[in-house]
Parts: sequence; structure tokens; C-alpha cells
Amino acid sequence: MVDQWVRKSPAMFTRAAKVVAFPATCVGLVVLAGCYQYALTSFEAVTPGTEIRVTLSSEKVLEMEPLLGRLLPQLEGEMLERRADALLLAVPQLQAGGSVAPSTRLRQRFWFEEQDLIRLETKTLNRRRTGILMSVTGALVGYTLYWALGGGAVDTDEPPGSENGGVTPFRPIFGGISFR
Repeated sequence: MVDQWVRKSPAMFTRAAKVVAFPATCVGLVVLAGCYQYALTSFEAVTPGTEIRVTLSSEKVLEMEPLLGRLLPQLEGEMLERRADALLLAVPQLQAGGSVAPSTRLRQRFWFEEQDLIRLETKTLNRRRTGILMSVTGALVGYTLYWALGGGAVDTDEPPGSENGGVTPFRPIFGGISFR
């Protein structure tokens, strides 16, 4: 029995790879939809510890270019402190390639005055998108496991019906009805 599994395993893994490709693509597309959204807010409504996205004025973008290494009209980060007319924003530090560092521990801190900000948005969890994401992901994982494990088929070397002397057993159908 083990020898049969070893001989069939390359074909099984090839089939599993083909079956996994479609759901993996679907999960990637669903993840792109994201679970978070940004909602417009006022300067006074933002509290410390809130994840925010700010859109900077063109003058402030030019002023920030030497500090950031490139022109960035929008910045995302955590608001650490707010004063009467300014807020302190902790932005993930940019690497030389321009991508955001994976660790949020490396952060640059910037003070922005209210007149430097064109738009201020808070990051909130979108429950509907999250529910859809989790439902689709769960369904795709179930689908992948079902087909990767053989699609419900049992692989035996014996012809069908030989285990009962050639008699086809009762097969239950939905609703408790059985057919021979």
C-alpha cells in the first residue's frame, strides 16, 4: 500500500499544484480588496494612537522631499500627539528602494501644522469586506483541500462492487431515500 502511494505521489502533487493555482489566484484578488478603508475626518476629531492618512499641500510635499528622499503627496502612519494647530505623525521609514519597511518599529516622526494638510483620513476596519474576505478564503481552502485529497474519490485496486461479491450496496441520497 505504501509503495502504491509513493508511485502515485508525483501525480498527486502535480494535480494538487494545478488545483491550488486557481484558488491562490482568487485569494490574491480578494486580498487586494482589503479589509480597511479610509474615512474623511476633521483635524479636531483625530485622537492619539489612531492610524491616519494625510494628504499634504504642494509646498509641504516639496519641503518633505529631502527628508523622505522622494515626493510623497500622501503619508500613512500613527498619530502620536496633537497640539492646538499641529500633530505628530509617525510614518514607517522608507528604504533606499522606496518601499515601506516591513517593520513598523523603524519610524520617522514629523510635525504637521493644520494648514499643511489638505485631507485627513482615519483608517477603519470595513466589516463587510472582512466578512467577504474570510468567507471566500474559507471556501477556497475547503475547495483546495477537497481536490488535493482526491476530490472524494477512493483509489483502490479492486473493481467496483467486488467487496460485496458483485452486489452494489445501498447508496443514500439526500432526504434519506436509498437506491440500489
